[in-house]
Amino acid sequence: MTDYSVKRSYRGEILVAPPGADPVEGEWITSKDQKRYFRVDPKRKDVEKYGRTSSAGKHLSGSGDGLAMHRASMAAIGVLMSPEASSEITTLINEYDGDPYYAGRDGGTQSGKSRLLAAVNKAADVAGASSKSALGTEMHKLGELVNKGKKPTLVREVLRPHLENYQRRVAPITFLAQEILIINDELKKAGSTDYLMELPAGLTTPDGVTHEEPLVVVGDLKTGQWAARYPAGVYAQLAGYGTGLRYDQETNTRSPLHERINNQWAVLVHYPLADSNPQVNFYWVDLQVGLKAAQLNNQLDRMIAYFGSEAGRPVQFEME
Repeated sequence: MTDYSVKRSYRGEILVAPPGADPVEGEWITSKDQKRYFRVDPKRKDVEKYGRTSSAGKHLSGSGDGLAMHRASMAAIGVLMSPEASSEITTLINEYDGDPYYAGRDGGTQSGKSRLLAAVNKAADVAGASSKSALGTEMHKLGELVNKGKKPTLVREVLRPHLENYQRRVAPITFLAQEILIINDELKKAGSTDYLMELPAGLTTPDGVTHEEPLVVVGDLKTGQWAARYPAGVYAQLAGYGTGLRYDQETNTRSPLHERINNQWAVLVHYPLADSNPQVNFYWVDLQVGLKAAQLNNQLDRMIAYFGSEAGRPVQFEME
């Protein structure tokens, strides 16, 4: 989950100083659109903006078409369910002669297009497009609390059996730390891992090694349906954590994740809450494969940026 105390740029990148330099300096700013971010001292040209580790494999994740189709379907249902959304969209259709998407690109924050998209998003949410995501966020926080041995103040009935099931399944695990800030200087990514955990002794990893001692690994809880079926993004994300370092932004100090951290394997904890009978399953994730996936994703980022620039445009020419 997002740690809002971490110094971030306006676009949400985590601000990182190079090893041996002074900590990040500057001031907190609230933008005109009420977004709070940290403005780096202009003299600090050495401070870098690290992207989110959670997006380390965004171009490789798969299932994007399915998610888009799901949200589009929810929007259509929501228009029929919500008189308010239906009224807003009808008004825009009449205002822009039937084409508020293209004809509504008339600039400003209240353009016809932006108003249409806001109404469509509202309709999708009315139909429940965001409910599973919100449920997953809620489950993350509940899991974080019980992993620490704390009793949640409130557990809604809809999640009570899921939380009890989660507690049973993770009982063999010792949670050493949660939501710790990790940076990866090689990948230029930063973020907070869900778990630093110690697995019980005697487990055999896919390379055939039986670990006679407890195994310390990073782990991540995913509550969506597709994490195990389309795992490339999870591989890249966990590699960003598992091959990274703890980072204290206030002192610009890097330190190992743990003295016994395993740099070959991580664990995906998959709990697809949208299933009719969701179960908690554990999956090994090869960090070296994930590292290659994250590096490939970075290459795609650079290629996309190139083709979005002036240099990447095709050069027109004429023949006589």
